[in-house]
Amino acid sequence: MRHSAAKFESAKSTRKNRRCSAIAALVVAAGMSAGCNESSTNTFRTTAADYLETGLNAIADGLIAGLFAVVDQSSDTTGDQGASTDSTGG
Repeated sequence: MRHSAAKFESAKSTRKNRRCSAIAALVVAAGMSAGCNESSTNTFRTTAADYLETGLNAIADGLIAGLFAVVDQSSDTTGDQGASTDSTGG
């Protein structure tokens, strides 16, 4: 029975840590949002939008390149099995 009690205490401790972290994050977020006026908020949004667009484009390019790599790889394995790419001749 002691093992179960230790697990229960560990779970309580984990929940308490998560709760404290969430409260701290809410306090920080509330303080940050209260300290910004409309002008600085608009400046932040304008600046952040450019970086977000760049990041999303990079992610999309990576996903598309990965998709083509998978398709090319699968077509290579289903293609002509007798073909040789050895450049030594023969």
